Amino acid sequence: MTPPVTPPGVTWRTSMLPSFDGPPDGPRNFRKNGSSPAPFRKHRWLPVRPRTAGETIDISTSPASTLTYDAFGPGLMNWAAAAQTHCSFLSRLEKNETDVYRFNIWDYAYERLSINFFAIRGRDVMDVFPFPQPDDEEYLTCIRPKQVGRHVVVDGTAIAAHFAFRPQRTTHEGRALGWTDLLDRYKDYAEENACPFPKRENGVI
Repeated sequence: MTPPVTPPGVTWRTSMLPSFDGPPDGPRNFRKNGSSPAPFRKHRWLPVRPRTAGETIDISTSPASTLTYDAFGPGLMNWAAAAQTHCSFLSRLEKNETDVYRFNIWDYAYERLSINFFAIRGRDVMDVFPFPQPDDEEYLTCIRPKQVGRHVVVDGTAIAAHFAFRPQRTTHEGRALGWTDLLDRYKDYAEENACPFPKRENGVI
């Protein structure tokens, strides 16, 4: 099986990318709420940097300003906010500043929580499987914890990157987060730091 190839020129390092030099509210026809499609395949999300000494960046013009603390908030559909979040993370990763994401145990107090990175005891669910409702996320984070009398908590000492919620991938007939170069950038990071693909000689691994 041939491993995927990172396109030439793709780097995970934000410092090696040029600054975005367009208008503060983004390129022409771009809307920060994600209602505009990605412009083309493999497009780069460029970092916004101060243009003069002392200049501050107004985050209210960016997609991140649309994010709310709500499982069904506007961020669920906003591929642009997801792209900005990933780029911010990669920037922090390069600077070795991932400590900004760390926090102590967070008790969700029976509120809804994403289950993309979720650990649960088998005995807590085997007696009720298949679940009595189609919404497994609500059941596992809101209903079942109350039934067993234990809260769902988040361990803030661990870090994981979740690429996208389904609407962030499928909106605009797929012209969304998957059309950025972000997966290629994560692959470039993995090859450099964690799991390089074997070198090929004469087309053979």
